Amino acid sequence: MWYLQSKQPQPKELHSNRRMKLGIFKNMKTPPFIRRFIFIPLSLILSLSVWGQSDELPTLAPYFTAIIVSDLDSSILWYQTHLAFSVDNKVVMPERGFGQANLTNGKMKLELIQLNSALDPASAIPDYTSKTRLQGIFKFGFAVDDFEGWLAALKSSDVRFHGDVVTDPVSDVRMIIMLDPDGNRIQLFENTGE
Repeated sequence: MWYLQSKQPQPKELHSNRRMKLGIFKNMKTPPFIRRFIFIPLSLILSLSVWGQSDELPTLAPYFTAIIVSDLDSSILWYQTHLAFSVDNKVVMPERGFGQANLTNGKMKLELIQLNSALDPASAIPDYTSKTRLQGIFKFGFAVDDFEGWLAALKSSDVRFHGDVVTDPVSDVRMIIMLDPDGNRIQLFENTGE
């Protein structure tokens, strides 16, 4: 192995042979591109594995929900009237069978989408009943500070409810489920400050 001790330039194949015999990290100067090639993926793997082993994940905040609706205008009116959402923008493209509106209430954003290609479960599923459940989102909810005030306002405006007010036996939090024009379930929770 005369070439390992030689200080003279050597052919490329001898350099790769030397790396294989000595190992890439053993007392030799590794070219910068090799160090980067090894260091960057290795550091990513190590940082991901440390984050993945953490017991605590970052806190999530409610921000955005999208719903496919059968009638965009009636859904916009319903969410404005009953849940105090305001319309940020609205786009309707009849030639594409598409309509979409972005609504906001505080930090919560709601996207309403009307698609001509969307299916109504009652017409698409044989023997569909009110007890039939589809996989996917079952309901979404909001915490409200004045539960009694919200409940009174919703009842006076003839909102459809799914059941009555229920109190959770563990947290003592009251809640109720209402239905939007397409029967999507929206649950209101009494905000207890916890």
